[in-house]
Amino acid sequence: MPDAVGAAALCLRALLGFVELAAGDPAEAVRHLEHMEQAATSLGAALEAVCPTAVSDHVEALVALGRLDRAAELAERAARSARLIDRPLARGVAGRARGLLLTATGSPKRAAGELGAACAEFTAGGMPFELGRTLLALAQAQGRLRRRAAAKQSAEQAATLFAELGAPRWAGAAAQPARPPGPYGLKPSEARVATLAARGRSNREIAEELVIEVKTVETHLSSAYRKLGVRSRTQLAVRLNEDAGAGRA
Repeated sequence: MPDAVGAAALCLRALLGFVELAAGDPAEAVRHLEHMEQAATSLGAALEAVCPTAVSDHVEALVALGRLDRAAELAERAARSARLIDRPLARGVAGRARGLLLTATGSPKRAAGELGAACAEFTAGGMPFELGRTLLALAQAQGRLRRRAAAKQSAEQAATLFAELGAPRWAGAAAQPARPPGPYGLKPSEARVATLAARGRSNREIAEELVIEVKTVETHLSSAYRKLGVRSRTQLAVRLNEDAGAGRA
């Protein structure tokens, strides 16, 4: 285990990652959290014991960037740690990480189950802030399942918890209705990649502009092709131009 200074440095990195994630910059969050992972390895530290919630922050940021393989690796590690630590916080964090990943990979029903169980752990452990965050993730999974009433109830419960904790920004975010899906069910990340590809950007140029990996661009583009029913950038540009023209008509 690291000494007090080393542990404090890890927790500071974890805090910086959380702050960037909360501010809507998952790329910067991942930068801090990957640095934290590397430092923990060099110190021989068990992050789940030193910075318990950092792993789900890391998974959430990676999911936002479409880096699902890395997110899956961390979610599995959190699950293993939860079995060893066997405490509400560890189980709740692991459940939230799995739920976030399952929602992103198209398994919202399983995600809702994991997130519901995580909510129970945070409730039992008396951790209202973590409960509120998990309720927001649950609302997203419920929205994917078109369980609108349940999603609204989860979001409202989260907003109430955040308001009681004196976190108005979080309460305001929880009170906002979920954004509707993009055309053809494209996720926002897929839509951004598809738009840039249709404008003639290469995969590497898109990756640099959006600060994501080339592999992530390829994944989003393949998904967009499938949803739009196209097989090339030329067809993609035609389809998006047609839709834009229809919207102006």
